[in-house]
Amino acid sequence: MKVYNLSLLAFLFTLLVACGGSDGGGEEVKPEDKESPTLVISSPTENQVYGKGATLNILGTAKDNEGLASLMVSVAISEEQPKTSLKGISDPWEPENKTVSLEGTEQSLDFVFGDIDSDIKGGTYIVSYVLTDAAGNETKKQTNIIIQ
Repeated sequence: MKVYNLSLLAFLFTLLVACGGSDGGGEEVKPEDKESPTLVISSPTENQVYGKGATLNILGTAKDNEGLASLMVSVAISEEQPKTSLKGISDPWEPENKTVSLEGTEQSLDFVFGDIDSDIKGGTYIVSYVLTDAAGNETKKQTNIIIQ
Protein backbone atom coordinates (compact mmCIF):
# COMPACT_ATOMS: atom_id res chain seq x y z
CA MET A 1 0.00 0.00 0.00
CA LYS A 2 2.94 2.30 0.78
CA VAL A 3 4.33 1.78 -2.73
CA TYR A 4 0.93 2.64 -4.22
CA ASN A 5 0.69 5.85 -2.13
CA LEU A 6 4.24 6.86 -3.05
CA SER A 7 3.56 6.18 -6.73
CA LEU A 8 0.36 8.24 -6.59
CA LEU A 9 2.18 11.06 -4.79
CA ALA A 10 5.02 11.00 -7.37
CA PHE A 11 2.48 11.09 -10.21
CA LEU A 12 0.62 14.06 -8.72
CA PHE A 13 3.89 15.91 -8.08
CA THR A 14 4.98 15.34 -11.71
CA LEU A 15 1.61 16.53 -12.96
CA LEU A 16 1.80 19.69 -10.83
CA VAL A 17 5.33 20.51 -12.03
CA ALA A 18 4.49 19.79 -15.68
CA CYS A 19 1.49 22.11 -15.55
CA GLY A 20 3.56 24.85 -13.98
CA GLY A 21 1.46 25.05 -10.87
CA SER A 22 -0.19 28.13 -12.37
CA ASP A 23 -3.62 29.31 -11.44
CA GLY A 24 -4.20 30.58 -15.00
CA GLY A 25 -3.40 34.18 -14.12
CA GLY A 26 -0.23 34.38 -16.24
CA GLU A 27 0.47 36.84 -19.04
CA GLU A 28 -1.51 36.55 -22.23
CA VAL A 29 0.63 35.35 -25.13
CA LYS A 30 0.30 37.53 -28.23
CA PRO A 31 0.17 35.80 -31.58
CA GLU A 32 3.26 36.24 -33.75
CA ASP A 33 3.17 39.36 -35.98
CA LYS A 34 3.16 38.12 -39.56
CA GLU A 35 1.62 41.23 -41.12
CA SER A 36 3.92 43.27 -43.36
CA PRO A 37 4.08 47.03 -42.89
CA THR A 38 2.61 49.38 -45.50
CA LEU A 39 4.55 52.05 -47.36
CA VAL A 40 3.13 54.92 -49.41
CA ILE A 41 5.69 57.06 -51.26
CA SER A 42 4.39 60.43 -52.47
CA SER A 43 7.76 61.70 -53.71
CA PRO A 44 9.55 60.88 -55.85
CA THR A 45 6.76 59.89 -58.21
CA GLU A 46 7.17 57.35 -61.01
CA ASN A 47 9.41 58.74 -63.80
CA GLN A 48 9.87 62.07 -62.01
CA VAL A 49 12.63 64.06 -63.74
CA TYR A 50 15.61 65.44 -61.79
CA GLY A 51 18.45 67.57 -63.03
CA LYS A 52 22.04 66.76 -62.19
CA GLY A 53 22.92 68.55 -58.96
CA ALA A 54 19.32 68.44 -57.68
CA THR A 55 18.33 67.10 -54.25
CA LEU A 56 16.42 63.83 -53.95
CA ASN A 57 13.85 64.11 -51.14
CA ILE A 58 11.79 61.19 -49.86
CA LEU A 59 8.20 61.89 -48.78
CA GLY A 60 5.57 59.39 -47.72
CA THR A 61 3.99 57.43 -44.89
CA ALA A 62 4.97 54.18 -43.18
CA LYS A 63 2.46 52.14 -41.12
CA ASP A 64 2.43 48.86 -39.20
CA ASN A 65 -0.07 47.08 -36.96
CA GLU A 66 2.50 46.44 -34.16
CA GLY A 67 5.50 48.76 -34.62
CA LEU A 68 7.90 50.12 -37.22
CA ALA A 69 11.68 49.59 -37.18
CA SER A 70 13.44 51.07 -40.23
CA LEU A 71 13.34 52.20 -43.83
CA MET A 72 16.31 51.53 -46.13
CA VAL A 73 16.52 53.50 -49.38
CA SER A 74 18.93 52.80 -52.23
CA VAL A 75 19.42 54.17 -55.74
CA ALA A 76 20.90 52.32 -58.74
CA ILE A 77 20.96 52.94 -62.46
CA SER A 78 18.51 50.85 -64.48
CA GLU A 79 20.06 47.87 -66.25
CA GLU A 80 18.22 48.91 -69.41
CA GLN A 81 20.51 51.91 -70.03
CA PRO A 82 22.23 52.21 -73.39
CA LYS A 83 26.02 51.82 -73.30
CA THR A 84 26.64 55.26 -74.82
CA SER A 85 27.57 58.39 -72.92
CA LEU A 86 27.22 62.10 -73.47
CA LYS A 87 30.13 64.52 -73.17
CA GLY A 88 32.41 61.82 -71.74
CA ILE A 89 30.28 61.28 -68.64
CA SER A 90 29.83 57.54 -68.36
CA ASP A 91 29.80 56.77 -64.64
CA PRO A 92 26.38 56.28 -63.02
CA TRP A 93 25.32 57.88 -59.75
CA GLU A 94 26.11 55.40 -56.98
CA PRO A 95 25.11 56.96 -53.67
CA GLU A 96 25.38 55.07 -50.39
CA ASN A 97 22.22 53.43 -49.08
CA LYS A 98 20.41 55.40 -46.41
CA THR A 99 18.67 53.75 -43.45
CA VAL A 100 16.26 55.72 -41.28
CA SER A 101 15.12 54.42 -37.88
CA LEU A 102 11.36 54.52 -37.33
CA GLU A 103 9.17 54.29 -34.22
CA GLY A 104 5.52 53.75 -33.41
CA THR A 105 2.87 52.31 -35.68
CA GLU A 106 2.66 55.24 -38.14
CA GLN A 107 5.27 57.74 -39.20
CA SER A 108 5.45 60.46 -41.83
CA LEU A 109 8.52 60.32 -44.01
CA ASP A 110 10.22 63.58 -45.00
CA PHE A 111 13.98 63.44 -45.40
CA VAL A 112 16.76 64.24 -47.84
CA PHE A 113 18.23 61.15 -49.48
CA GLY A 114 21.07 63.13 -51.02
CA ASP A 115 22.25 65.52 -53.69
CA ILE A 116 22.55 64.08 -57.17
CA ASP A 117 26.11 64.39 -58.43
CA SER A 118 26.52 66.76 -61.37
CA ASP A 119 29.12 64.67 -63.22
CA ILE A 120 27.17 61.42 -63.64
CA LYS A 121 25.55 59.48 -66.42
CA GLY A 122 21.97 60.54 -67.00
CA GLY A 123 19.16 58.10 -67.52
CA THR A 124 16.63 56.03 -65.61
CA TYR A 125 17.48 55.17 -62.03
CA ILE A 126 15.61 52.88 -59.64
CA VAL A 127 14.88 54.10 -56.11
CA SER A 128 14.35 51.02 -53.93
CA TYR A 129 12.70 50.97 -50.51
CA VAL A 130 12.73 48.25 -47.85
CA LEU A 131 10.43 49.00 -44.90
CA THR A 132 10.91 46.71 -41.89
CA ASP A 133 8.65 46.36 -38.86
CA ALA A 134 9.65 45.44 -35.31
CA ALA A 135 8.96 41.73 -35.98
CA GLY A 136 11.22 41.70 -39.06
CA ASN A 137 8.45 41.68 -41.68
CA GLU A 138 9.38 43.60 -44.82
CA THR A 139 7.67 45.54 -47.58
CA LYS A 140 9.64 46.35 -50.73
CA LYS A 141 8.84 49.01 -53.32
CA GLN A 142 10.57 50.66 -56.25
CA THR A 143 10.16 53.92 -58.12
CA ASN A 144 11.87 54.88 -61.37
CA ILE A 145 13.30 58.39 -61.64
CA ILE A 146 14.96 60.07 -64.61
CA ILE A 147 18.13 62.09 -64.21
CA GLN A 148 18.99 64.48 -67.05
